[in-house]
Amino acid sequence: MAKKNKKKQTQSLWTSGPLKTLYVLLGIPLVLLMGWYAYTVAFQYHETEMTQMKKDLKKQAKALASEAAGVAERALREGFKKEEFDNCRAMVRQYETPQGWVMTDAKLHELVGLPRGASKQMMDERCVYFAKVVASMERVSHHNRHVFVCGKSLFEIAGGKKYYIRADPKGKGAIQNLTNNKDNAIPIAPGKAVVFNHWQLFNVGDGCLVVGLSKSGTFHMSGHVVSKN
Repeated sequence: MAKKNKKKQTQSLWTSGPLKTLYVLLGIPLVLLMGWYAYTVAFQYHETEMTQMKKDLKKQAKALASEAAGVAERALREGFKKEEFDNCRAMVRQYETPQGWVMTDAKLHELVGLPRGASKQMMDERCVYFAKVVASMERVSHHNRHVFVCGKSLFEIAGGKKYYIRADPKGKGAIQNLTNNKDNAIPIAPGKAVVFNHWQLFNVGDGCLVVGLSKSGTFHMSGHVVSKN
């Protein structure tokens, strides 16, 4: 009986009001301390991560600015417009793209007549070439925009894929189907341009044309480019 009373007294001592208050008073600082520690560790980790990210972004921005300055200097030195270089780098914007068409570097390379696995340097040189071609075409006849038409791509007139101009795959000039539903050759020497029905066609000589376009909707000058690849 004495043992049972002693056990009850011990249990009541540990569960008494003062001790419960003590648990709370000790427990709250402990929880706060653990929370502070976890926050500090997480914050320091993310702060390090963010610092590295900021450094990487600054490095990328510096590299892009340096590259842009290099192209601008080259444009002044070699006589072409940097904006035409930029237009070439974004050639896909000139194309009517099917719904769900996914843009990739390989696709962009095809649009400008390069191998699918072309390097950045190859792409840059192709776009410098494009900008120089545009400069030479503008001296002959002014057009609002210029676009590469390579491979299976078409410069399509009036829609429906019935009337078009495309590059001769053998590099002999252009092939047009505008009047009699039959492909007809437009002989253009490589490196030369002709004005055909108000469009200017420059033969790159490797299965590509550079076509000068005017405002859409203007009769004989309207048209768009479609990738058939």
